[in-house]
Amino acid sequence: MEKKRLPDSIVLDFATLLAYLFSGDKLNAPATRLFEEVDRNSVKTYISEVTPYEAEALSITGNVPVHAESWSSLVARLWQDPLFPRLPTTRKIFAEHLRCYKGTGGRFTYFDSYHLAVSKVANVPIVTPDKQMLSEDSISSLDLAKF
Repeated sequence: MEKKRLPDSIVLDFATLLAYLFSGDKLNAPATRLFEEVDRNSVKTYISEVTPYEAEALSITGNVPVHAESWSSLVARLWQDPLFPRLPTTRKIFAEHLRCYKGTGGRFTYFDSYHLAVSKVANVPIVTPDKQMLSEDSISSLDLAKF
C-alpha cells in the first residue's frame, strides 16, 4: 500500500503533542513516525493559541501524566518552542469555536472546539487520535493512530 503524503501544513491537537513528547504514551510510536514525516517533508506544524491554556487547565486539575515540574516545563515549551507556532484566535475562529462548542450539544470539549475551529478557519488539516474530532465532517483530519 502506498503511503499518503502529508499536506504542507498541519494543526496538532494537544493529545498528539502529549503522545509525541512523552515516551510512555500509548501513541508515542505513531506520533514519533508522524514527526519523522514532518521533518522529512518539511511540513509546517501549528497548534491552537489555546493549547498552552489547555495544558495549564489539566495541571490545575492535577490530572497530568508526569511530575508537576515536567508539566510546567511542557507548558513553557508550548509558549516558546518554534516547532509549535501558535495560530492566533481571531474573531472568525472564536465564532467558529462557539458554533462548534455550543452547537454540537457537548460533543466536543471546550478546548477541542477551539482546535477544530482553528483547523476549519485556517483550512489546515488537524492531526488527532480523538474519534469525535476525526468524525467531524466540516474539517480535514488525520488519525494519529494510523501513522
